[in-house]
Amino acid sequence: YNEYKSYLRMRSLVCQWQQSLQPGVPLDFITVDPDTHHVYGCHGNTIVKLDYSIPQVLMFHELDEGVTISDVHWLPAHRGLFLVLNASVLAVFYPDDKSMEELVSIEDGVASVAWCPDDGVCVIVSDADRLLLMSEEFELVHSTPAKPTEFGSDVQTQVGWGSKTTQFHGSEGKDAALKPVFAESTPISVMDTRDTGISWRGDGQYFAVTTVDTRDGLDYRTIRVWSREGQLVSTNEPTPGLEETLSWKPSGELIASSSRHLNKHQVIFYERNGLRHGELELTLSNPDTVVSDLLWNCTSSILGVVYEGATSSHIMLYTVSNYKWHLKQHYTYDTSVRMEWDPENEYMFHVSTGDRYIAYLLGTRVLRAPCGTTTLVIDDKQVKVTPMGRMIVPPPMSHAQLVTPSTCNALSCYHDNAYLFCNDRKVYTFEGISNRSGSVVHDNCFELEKEFPLLSFAAIRHFVMISECKAIAICVVNNTDSLLTLEFADKVVSVVSCIQLEDSVMNLATHPSRDLLVLQLFSGGLFKFTEGVLEPWGNSLIEAHECQHFLEMELVEFEGEVVVVGRTPHNHLYMDTRLWSYDCTSFSQTKTHFLITSHTHTLRCVPLNQSSKAARASEGFVDTGIRSVERGSKLVISHGSKVVLQMPRGNLEVVHPRPLLLTHLTALIEDNQVLLHLHGNGQLTVFSWCYMLSWYLLYKCYRGVICCHGTYCISVTVVLYVVMVPTV
Repeated sequence: YNEYKSYLRMRSLVCQWQQSLQPGVPLDFITVDPDTHHVYGCHGNTIVKLDYSIPQVLMFHELDEGVTISDVHWLPAHRGLFLVLNASVLAVFYPDDKSMEELVSIEDGVASVAWCPDDGVCVIVSDADRLLLMSEEFELVHSTPAKPTEFGSDVQTQVGWGSKTTQFHGSEGKDAALKPVFAESTPISVMDTRDTGISWRGDGQYFAVTTVDTRDGLDYRTIRVWSREGQLVSTNEPTPGLEETLSWKPSGELIASSSRHLNKHQVIFYERNGLRHGELELTLSNPDTVVSDLLWNCTSSILGVVYEGATSSHIMLYTVSNYKWHLKQHYTYDTSVRMEWDPENEYMFHVSTGDRYIAYLLGTRVLRAPCGTTTLVIDDKQVKVTPMGRMIVPPPMSHAQLVTPSTCNALSCYHDNAYLFCNDRKVYTFEGISNRSGSVVHDNCFELEKEFPLLSFAAIRHFVMISECKAIAICVVNNTDSLLTLEFADKVVSVVSCIQLEDSVMNLATHPSRDLLVLQLFSGGLFKFTEGVLEPWGNSLIEAHECQHFLEMELVEFEGEVVVVGRTPHNHLYMDTRLWSYDCTSFSQTKTHFLITSHTHTLRCVPLNQSSKAARASEGFVDTGIRSVERGSKLVISHGSKVVLQMPRGNLEVVHPRPLLLTHLTALIEDNQVLLHLHGNGQLTVFSWCYMLSWYLLYKCYRGVICCHGTYCISVTVVLYVVMVPTV
């Protein structure tokens, strides 16, 4: 978990893949079968079974008239759907034979229900405020009031040290020592729906319940933590404006809920003992918007916030590092929205909006400028820029911030200019980002033309600038992925061409010259896009029976031959049709080497001055250098002899691997830049002095190896350096 939390600090979340279909009815509830990856949705008395990989509706079944599905959950042990019918009857529906078995009827009615992560215990809160625990065989195990007056077994105790009676209370006087530890509760939020919510911890040992309590004629929102056996553990610290949303982080540290104030809207966090532990202030705080749901992904690395307003709905994805929250992605919809994370894939989530179902697959990318040394990190309405070639600024800090009016969802760089595709359907441009500092306002703004085929649910993916006024992007058009060629002119982004693809796009890689693009489709096949023509790229990267997709993909050039290198979710590294490595955690490339970090905590430097055909025929590449690195280190950038690694703690470290350093020094020796910096009068400029001094220091450290490269070149350069020093 800590590795995930720090790994996203220098990486941006991008929409890697998107698939949509229309099931025929709006889906009020979504659940996923982790074995077959089929998605089940319900609306009214209708049950729909979807397969997003085809995409296709596999089943459309209607129950008896007068039946309304109130909740749904997939039970792997029963191979069926757990249903709550008419908010009172518990049943199991078997999709294979479309039969249904009614099990238990709750006379008081069901206010909320939730299964533990291992599907061994079901928690039900009835409309009569009773807490019921049922086994996986639907037998009643425990029953207790859902709104007890006591605090719980984890009530705070005073042992004398630090108690309120021994503290100085200032102007409040001694009466302050008699006040309770927890202040009086505050009234319920005006936007509260008064619903009951349940959320389990990831290990299934505890669950939290949020209810509305009434005392002295006023309503209060309270969160209580219960054990798996039904024993009350703690009660939350009273919070003003607390709302009904509730989500327990699977890793167990925090319980998330929302709180509304007059001038702000927050996601607040509690510990298991009921004490508050930080908050997240939301950027959308309009009076007519409400937080309808909070959802953690399975690895606790991403928090999804579902916002609903009068005219639009929003899904915002947050990550945290060093107690600072970053908004990584923001999606807007025209109608109300329902979101559900995939139970196994931490980067996939499912959305139902209106009459459409959408599946999203996210990816993590280190966004770099073409120079290879400048990194960009998306954070809400700003993009943090750091020229790693000149300075190392650890996250969440940065050297410059590119500020935009709305959230940036995709970006691309051409030369030293950045193009930001934002949530308000506009593209903002920034020039010379490597030389900017502080907060930077955009230089130009381009708005999408009215005929632009970007629907409200569609996300711009794989946005790549191929020139200063043209770009390539992937977007869903007419329920299928299309390759768009965009043109920037007269403050308008127009579509030059639209090529509909047979399958959805998973990855897109570009050659540094931007004259070659390679696409990987959902089926695993590769296609190249050159001069407006889309054609197959040799054989498929992955054998058909493996059917894996790449998390990252790049084009690498070996002695003039371009090959595709990709890393799968299982950390397998492929080069074209050949499996290269079984334990690659990250990779990067320079002009002379290809760098790989592995599960064995090593950094391998592979030279590019060899034929890929010879490499395929051999057992593998001959590494010119392997060095140990800290466990969990991942590559950020590599340029010249410098390699920047991100440690598991999130900090950045710079190393100079020997193969890269020797190659860099060799290039300096053979280059005549020293002579080019000299003036005709025989004197050096200040820049030339700094350049020669840095070269000399490197030479001094590695003089034994460098002299073997060429003694004559070394002697001439050193003599020139010694002669010119007194003239500076």
